[in-house]
Amino acid sequence: MILEANNMLQVPAILKLVKNIPGTPIDKVKKYFVKSVSSPDAKLYYEKHDNELRAYIYASIEELDGSDVVFIHSCYGNPKAKHIVRQLLNMIEKWGQSKGINDVYMMTNRNPKAYERKYRFEVVSFLMRRRPKT
Repeated sequence: MILEANNMLQVPAILKLVKNIPGTPIDKVKKYFVKSVSSPDAKLYYEKHDNELRAYIYASIEELDGSDVVFIHSCYGNPKAKHIVRQLLNMIEKWGQSKGINDVYMMTNRNPKAYERKYRFEVVSFLMRRRPKT
């Protein structure tokens, strides 16, 4: 069953799933999740089956190139929970559409081909980083 996180007591259990994503800063994600509970511009959905949390998605409304977009900050689905991520993505899309937003963006460190094939994302730009020499 897919549920919306609408109180802070749900956040700690969902954070346990975040630990499955290598390199994710748990403290920062916790702040996002807590914000989503009270913000009309952020959503946190999770999937629960037989009292086990198996997946979540967190997104917020951001501005990109002068337009509002839905940006997925974090998402995880237990590999045993087939098709759950697609359902969570559909929920995020519907939420965005209810706010008049059709574009959904995300970043990934993984090969984007799987996201293009499975979820119909398309590569639209490149993210570059520059750090000062120390």
